[in-house]
Amino acid sequence: MKGEALSPLLRVRDLSVALPQGADRRFAVEGASFDLAGGEILCVVGESGSGKSVLSSTIMGAAPAGLRVLSGSILFRGNDIVRMGEAKLRRLRGNQIAMVFQEPMAALNPAVKVGEQIEEVFTLHSRLVPRERRQRVRALLADTRLADPDRIAKSYPHQLSGGQCQRVVIAMALAMQPALLIADEPTSALDVTTQAQVLKLMRELRDEHGHAVLFITHDFGVVAEVADRVAVMQAGRIVEIGDKRAVLDAPRHPYTQKLIAAVPRAEPRPSSALRPDAEPSLEIVHLAKTYRVGGQKVTALKDASFALDKGRTLGIVGESGSGKSTLARVAIRLTAADRGSVRVAAVDLAKLGGKALARARRKMQMIFQDPYGSLNPRHSIGSILTRAGKLGGKPGSAARESAIELLHLVGLKPEAFARKPHEFSGGQRQRIGIARALAMNPEVVFADECVSALDVSVQKQVLRLIADLQARLDLTLVFITHDLRVAAQVSDFIAVMRQGEIVEFGAAEEVLKRPHHPYTRELIAAAPGRDWTPPALETLET
Repeated sequence: MKGEALSPLLRVRDLSVALPQGADRRFAVEGASFDLAGGEILCVVGESGSGKSVLSSTIMGAAPAGLRVLSGSILFRGNDIVRMGEAKLRRLRGNQIAMVFQEPMAALNPAVKVGEQIEEVFTLHSRLVPRERRQRVRALLADTRLADPDRIAKSYPHQLSGGQCQRVVIAMALAMQPALLIADEPTSALDVTTQAQVLKLMRELRDEHGHAVLFITHDFGVVAEVADRVAVMQAGRIVEIGDKRAVLDAPRHPYTQKLIAAVPRAEPRPSSALRPDAEPSLEIVHLAKTYRVGGQKVTALKDASFALDKGRTLGIVGESGSGKSTLARVAIRLTAADRGSVRVAAVDLAKLGGKALARARRKMQMIFQDPYGSLNPRHSIGSILTRAGKLGGKPGSAARESAIELLHLVGLKPEAFARKPHEFSGGQRQRIGIARALAMNPEVVFADECVSALDVSVQKQVLRLIADLQARLDLTLVFITHDLRVAAQVSDFIAVMRQGEIVEFGAAEEVLKRPHHPYTRELIAAAPGRDWTPPALETLET
C-alpha cells in the first residue's frame, strides 16, 4: 500500500532532540521532518549514532534519559506528542502506537508465560473479561503464523526460538490494533531464513490491518524488501527521503551513496589459483561434539571434515544452532571434542595437553563477535596487546614494540595504546580484537561473526582490513557468518552447516551460483533484498 494516496497519520515537523553537554554533537535529532500515512512502511536507515532509535523513542513519547525535545512537533492524529501529558502518553503507548524491539528475549519477561504477557496488554488497555482476553491472545498468536498457539501461549520465552519470540513480541504490539507500529531493528538478531519469515509476516499484517510502520534498520537488504519510502539519517539529520526505488537506485546525497556503495554484493570475490605445492595449513578430521541438555543428548557437531591450504579463506555459513561456533570452539580447544582431530601444520592439537597444547594453540587464534565483551574493560589496549605478545613468546620490550606496530597495522593511532576499550567505537574495538589475535603470530585465525554487529560502512572497512592483513601475513582464515553476502566477499571456499553437519562444501563461486543442497538454496533465496542490485557507486566508497 502506498502512503502517498492517504492523508498523513503522523506528521513530524522540525524536531530537534538535544544531547547532554559534553557530547560529540549538540543534537541527537536535528530538524527532522516527515509524514507517515496509514498503510505505509517508512524505513529509517543510517549508521549507529545517526539518531534513528532516538527518533523512534521520541515519537513514542519516551526520549532516552538525559535527552530533551528542544523544538518541533510530533502530530499523531492531530495531537502533539511533544506537549502531551504522561497520563495521555500512557494511554497512547501500546494502544494506538506500539513498538517491536530489536532483541525479543530482552523484551519478554523470562519468568512469565508468553500468553500471560500478551494478555497483560488487554488488562491495561481494555475491559475484556479473562475468557475474552485468552481468546484474543490465541487469535493473535495464530495471526502471527505461529503453529499450535495454545502450546506457545503456555510456554516461557526460553522454550521458544528467536523467531518465535519475535512473533510473540509482534503479537503483543498488535494486541490493541495500533494505528502506528514502530519496529526498531526487529530482525537484526535473527537468522536469514527466520528474518525472511518475519519480514514477510510484517508486510502481510500491514496489508491485513492497514497500520503504518516506522521501520528502523541499518540493513539496505531489509529496506529493499519491505519499504515503501526511505529516510536516511546522518548525525541526527534526515539527509535524504523519498520513494524506495529512487533512494536505492539513484541516491542523491553523498552519505546515502557512501552507504549503498558499502553494501556487500552476493558476487564471489576473484580467487587466486591454487598453489600446486601447497600443503594444508588446517585439517579438521571427523570432528564431533555432543552436549547433554535436560537429560537429552544434543548433537552440536557431527563428523566435520575439511582441509584448508595456507593463505586461503573458508567461509562457514548457516543458521543459529547449525554448529558453526561449536566447530570453531572445538577446533581451537576452547571446548573438548568427543572425537576427531585438528591438525595445524601437521600437529594434532586434539592429542596434546599441558604446555605442549599451550604452545600449539598459539598457532590458532580467534576474533570474537563481540569485541567489547572480549576485551578486559579494566586494562588499557597497550597492556592487552603486550600481554598477548608475551604469551606468544616475546620478551617484554619486544612485546610492547609489537603492540605499537599492531595498532599501526590495524589503522589505529599511537595514542590508542594508553586508552581503555570503552573509549573506542564498535569498529575500532573490532580492529583491536584483530590486533590481539595477530599478537600471537598465528597461522590460522577463526573469525566468529566478527562483522555482524557493525554498520555497513564500518563492516566494509573491517573486511578490507582482514583481507589486507591476510595477504600480508599469509594467514589461513576461517570466517563464520550467517550472511552469504559477507561470505561472498571474503571466501575462497564455503561450507554450509545445518544441525551440526556440513551439508555442502566447495569453491565459493560454485556454492553461491550453483548450490547443490536444498538447504543452501533455501539460505540464498531467503537473503533480504536478493532481487535488488546496488548501483555501481565505487567512486564514492570510503
